[in-house]
Order: sequence, then structure tokens, then C-alpha cells
Amino acid sequence: MFFDCFNLTDLDLKNFNTKKVRNMSFMFYNCFSLTNLHLNNFQTSQVTLMSYMFYRCKSLTSLYIKNFNVDNVNSMNYMFSELNSITS
Repeated sequence: MFFDCFNLTDLDLKNFNTKKVRNMSFMFYNCFSLTNLHLNNFQTSQVTLMSYMFYRCKSLTSLYIKNFNVDNVNSMNYMFSELNSITS
């Protein structure tokens, strides 16, 4: 969805409707400039794939994922890999 959005710096998706989504793999892959990402209220109870979801978000310092339900997720490979700047 936001794959290779190199210039994206701040993204607020806290009111994004994701209750029917099953695959979030590669969703923010290579978002190099992204520093703040707000995913509070993301409904992930139907999601089964989250591999590489935040991979290479090298500038990401704040990731807000309150109430993230991963009960049905089968794959989280490299989900948080290369988050070099994350602090919260």
C-alpha cells in the first residue's frame, strides 16, 4: 500500500478501516523518510501475514501500534527489521 513511498515523513492512519484486511505484508516497506507512524486502532484480527511490514523504515523514530491483535498472524518475518532509529 505504501511500498517505496520514499518521501513520506509522517503518516496518521489511526482512523483507517482495516477490519477486513488479511495481508499487511510489505505495507510500509522502504519508507526511508517516514519518522512517525500512527496505527492506533488498526484492526488486525483478520490479518494472517505481516512479513516485512515495517522493513527498512530507517528513519522511523515513533511507531504507535496500540491494541495490535496478532492472534491470527502466521508470518511476521522481518516485520521490524532495519528499524535503526526507533525510540518509542
